[in-house]
Formats: sequence, C-alpha cells, structure tokens
Amino acid sequence: MLKNIKLLSFLILFLAMFCGSDAKAISISPPVMEIDIVPGNSIEKTIEVGNETDQEKFYTVGIRKFEMVGEEGYQKFLPIEEGDNFGVASWIKYEENNIIVSPKGSRKFIFTIDVPENADPGGHYASIYFSAGQLTEEDADDSMVGVEAQIHSLILVRVAGDIAEKAEIEQFGIKGDKTSVNCPPVAFVWKLKNSGNVHIRAQGNIEIKDMFGRRAELIDANPKNYRALPEATRKIEAWWGDMSNADSSESGNFFQEAEREFSNFAIGKYSAKLDIVYGEGNKNFLSKEISFWIIPWRILLLILAAFAVLAVMIILLVKRYNKWIVKKHFGKNEEK
Repeated sequence: MLKNIKLLSFLILFLAMFCGSDAKAISISPPVMEIDIVPGNSIEKTIEVGNETDQEKFYTVGIRKFEMVGEEGYQKFLPIEEGDNFGVASWIKYEENNIIVSPKGSRKFIFTIDVPENADPGGHYASIYFSAGQLTEEDADDSMVGVEAQIHSLILVRVAGDIAEKAEIEQFGIKGDKTSVNCPPVAFVWKLKNSGNVHIRAQGNIEIKDMFGRRAELIDANPKNYRALPEATRKIEAWWGDMSNADSSESGNFFQEAEREFSNFAIGKYSAKLDIVYGEGNKNFLSKEISFWIIPWRILLLILAAFAVLAVMIILLVKRYNKWIVKKHFGKNEEK
C-alpha cells in the first residue's frame, strides 16, 4: 500500500512538472479579444503565437465554448457539440488546424468571424486554443486540464442591436468581512452583478477619507480590468497600500507587527466610497459607501504600557521624595 502511494505521488509530481514546463512554452497575444460587430458583417483578426523553448513546436488549433465558474472569473471550457451551429464558436473560421513555430520564435494565426444576419444582439463568447499535441474530448470536458499544454485566447464578441446593459454592486467591503483593521494596507472587495446580455468592464475609483473628511487615498476600483459576463457575478479586489507582503502580515511577532503599524500609522474611523461607470460610453453610474475603523492596537498597548511605567516611576519618586522630606524634617527636630 505504501509503495502504491509513493508511486502515485511520483506520477502526480512528474505530470505537474511536465504540464508546468509545457505551459510556459506557449505564449499568445492578445489573451483576450473584445470585438464589436454588426450582424451580417465579417471581421479578420490575428493572434500571435510564441514558442518560448529552444525546440521547434507543433501546436494543434481548436475552438471551445466557455462559461464562467464562480465569482473568481475561472473559465470552464466546453467542447462544441454536434448540431451546435449557432453562436460565436460556429462563426469563427480559419484555414490551419495545426501550426509549427520555430525555436524562440513566433508566428501569426489569422482567423475570421462571420456573424449571420439573424445573430442575437449582445455578448457571444468562445476561445481559440493552441495545444502542444492533440487534445482529447476528455481533456476538453475537464476544463482543458490535461497532460498536454494548452493556452487560450478568449473571444468576447458584442453583436450590435438591442443591447441591455444592466448591473449592480452586490457587495462592497473589506476582504474577510472585516469592520476594522490595525493599519494599511487594506484589501477592498466588491462584487459586480451583470443582469444584462453583454459583458461589462467597470471602471472607477475608491475614495478613502479619514474621520475629519480629508482624503486619505484615491485608488483604482478595478486595477486588473476584470469583466463580468452576462448573468454572472464578478468579485473584484482593490488595494489601499502595498499588498505585496499582505500574506505575511499579522504573521510576525508582537514587536514586528507594532513596527508595521508604526510605519503605516493611521487611526480612527474611515470611509470608503466606491464610484464606477460601465457600458457603452461609460454612461451608467453606480456608487456604494462603507465605513470602517483603523485601530493600531499594538501601538496603543505600547503607549499605555509606557504611561503605566511612567506613572509607577512617578509614584515611586514621589514616595522617595516624601520619605526624604520627612527624614530631613524629623532628623533636625531630634538634633534639637
């Protein structure tokens, strides 16, 4: 049994190393395409495929539908079923099913999108993938996770017509549902719910003010330009301060964390107002505001401890002084 577990662990490690190595071997530009088109029209586009290795690479080309899974924006890639002849996956045409890319080189892959006259207005979504070898349908059903390396260029098509752009801010707060923090950096989380029929990329800011109404910071509300697809909710993070070491925060000892509080000192009640625009021409506006507390409790505890030590020292000094006065006074009386 133990030998079987060791063998299975070795195989998993080997496959992980193999996949990771191959995945880094392929690069594409752009990874995402947003295309506006009118029904009945055709458009030609290009994807640049790069080979990062020192060997000539053979890539298989294919098309997959995809859907968003969860609020993190993960894509689940799905095979095109027989008879599925409507949708952007069936509108994409190209001549090469396989391409060869020279070592450390790149080449352009050209495709066209032919939109039928009766295409539904709104968003249509598919991906063009490039894989190092032949992919099976089992790989496609498993979100394209297999031994062979693959990379996708997401195709987001917006067909003109009766477009419904409708969204709302479903949630806005501090990551972890906190109502207080000990100091910046602070990670804000907000969720954009898309109830329309086309993808949305919201833009805007989060304005942070202190207890006196003074602006403490103005940050980008969507720093990674995330999109929300129709009938989906997208979770987005924005950061006040340097979050590069956020995972290690609150992990040091008391004095290390106190030093961090001192370096990023802030105290009191703060407010954060989220203002975003979205849609064609950024004509749609949404806003939401929260308040939270910054309490550098380690700094406050050290100050309190310092005052306590100072108070004890003063009391002891006063007592010694009183004893000295008494001794001095009564000592003179005894001499008389």
